[in-house]
Parts: sequence; C-alpha cells; structure tokens
Amino acid sequence: GVPTMIYRSTDQQADRVSLAGKVALSPGAHEVRFGVSMDGKARTLWLEIDGKHIGSAPLLRAARPAAPSYVGRASDAPLIEDSAVPDRFEGEIDQVTMDFAP
Repeated sequence: GVPTMIYRSTDQQADRVSLAGKVALSPGAHEVRFGVSMDGKARTLWLEIDGKHIGSAPLLRAARPAAPSYVGRASDAPLIEDSAVPDRFEGEIDQVTMDFAP
C-alpha cells in the first residue's frame, strides 16, 4: 500500500497531520522513517521512504508520546474518520526504533 504517517497530538481535527507517499510500495523490504525537525520554535513533521524525502508539513502542536504508543493500529477503529477501507497493513515489520530524546 501507500505509506502514510498520521500524527495526532490530541483528538481534535486541527491537531492531526498526515503525510503520504504518492505510490504504493513495491514488494520487499523498505525503510520508513519519520521525524520532527525544529528551527527555532517552528516544528516540521517529515517522512522518508528508502532514503527519499516524501513530504513534510508544519506541526503546530507536538506532544511527547503517552504510553501506549502504536505503530499501525490499536483496534479496528480508523485513525482518522476519512480513511479508506481497507487501511490495514498486512505485511511484517522487522524493527521499530523510537527515540524521544529532547
């Protein structure tokens, strides 16, 4: 499928940021990276696939993740109301690294 990153700092629609690739990933292993860069007080969310910059968006509100944090889905409820069905990843994730250092 098309890799998509959804950042939700709260349940308010205005606090959701979504970044997505333009095409579906080919079969096989891929490296998906995302992060937040800071320039002064401005924050930018970014997404990379296999070392290629896919997109970025301003992040107006950021929050440190609260336990638990999820990669993929926590339930059958959609992450966002307008998500297309099916939106479930059926592959395998070999490694997830989270670094929340300031």
